[in-house]
Amino acid sequence: MVRDIQKILETLQEQEKKQNTSKLEIVQGCIELANMVKELGVNTTECMVAFDKKISIIKNFIVEQAEKTTELQIRIIQLEDKLNESS
Repeated sequence: MVRDIQKILETLQEQEKKQNTSKLEIVQGCIELANMVKELGVNTTECMVAFDKKISIIKNFIVEQAEKTTELQIRIIQLEDKLNESS
């Protein structure tokens, strides 16, 4: 009977050690996951900044092209007016 109780106690102690080890592994996994999420956030921010710069470049290009097109249209209209005046 004493041996059985001793064996049960040893088994319980082993199980407690295993649980503590498992809890530690869970905590370590959570820390690692938190670090990965943090790094992902930093990388996402860097990507968004780079993306924003590229969008600005494209917007500026579009505005320039629109200005040039408008300028050409005005010149064409002026040229047509001159040609119509001389007729």
